[in-house]
Parts: sequence; C-alpha cells; structure tokens
Amino acid sequence: ASAQALMARQLPFLRGFALGQVCHFVQIAISKRKLLGYVDGGIVPYVHSISMAKSLCAQQQCPLPAVSGPTDDTDRAGLPVADWDVAR
Repeated sequence: ASAQALMARQLPFLRGFALGQVCHFVQIAISKRKLLGYVDGGIVPYVHSISMAKSLCAQQQCPLPAVSGPTDDTDRAGLPVADWDVAR
C-alpha cells in the first residue's frame, strides 16, 4: 500500500521504476536502513516507530513503556526488569 501511494504521487525520482521495485525500496528502508518503521500498522519515519522505542529500551535495559491503543495481551507496566539469574 505504501509503494502504491508513492507511485500515485508520480514523484520524479521514482519515474521509470516498477511497482515491485518501489515495494523493494520501501522494504529495504524498513528492514535494513531503518529509515521507516511501524506504528499501529502504519509506516512512519523510524524515529517515531515502535521499533526504535524497543531498540532504545533494549540498549538501556529498561522495560518498554506502556503504549495506548491496541498492542498485545501482555501488561508490561507490571513486569519487573529481570536479569538472567531471575529469568532462570
């Protein structure tokens, strides 16, 4: 859907590329380059994405803050940070 939206804008720098190629560009921007990410199923700049929030929390070894809206069934706010000894 994102590639289709980009193609619909008829951007000059995408002229001559097929839809499949633009899909590939978007996928690389998400998975390899970390230029784009996801929030609530939509594609956003990486700095605003859940992936960046998770990465920062992992680096700082802190729990991911609770987010409003639909995510998953786990209640992160009530879980303590565990080290390997506690996790075993």
